[in-house]
Amino acid sequence: MRIKCRVTGVIWMLIFLGGCQVMEKEEAGGEMLEYSIVDEKKVPAEMTERIAGMEETPFQIMYVQGDRLYVGQGYGRQEMEGYAIRVDGCTEEKDVICVQTTLLGPGSDETEKDGEEMGNICMREDGFSQYPYVVLEMAKSEKPVIFE
Repeated sequence: MRIKCRVTGVIWMLIFLGGCQVMEKEEAGGEMLEYSIVDEKKVPAEMTERIAGMEETPFQIMYVQGDRLYVGQGYGRQEMEGYAIRVDGCTEEKDVICVQTTLLGPGSDETEKDGEEMGNICMREDGFSQYPYVVLEMAKSEKPVIFE
């Protein structure tokens, strides 16, 4: 009976793990992708609706419209005002697209700097809380997106 349970357990583990795929980013940096940071008012309406249901907690989202791919990353509810998001990179690796962003806290020297990389973050506010997120627009790709 004990052997039968172990064999059954191993079979179930193989079934579950057989459907999983681990993707790793290549160590040698990939090719920089051309992207733009989307102004909050220009995020596709359906994507905005989906984000509204997820913004309380950190999230990542992808949305395709025609030949464009929209990639969003949110940092959930923040209890203070003054946050910014820096886009550190968007690269195409051999098998994946890699998006790197950083949440910058209030009073950070970097939140004071001007520039597109931090200028177009999306934000919903309610009282003293903020829900910062950023949406990138790029050419549609069949490759999966990973966030770092």
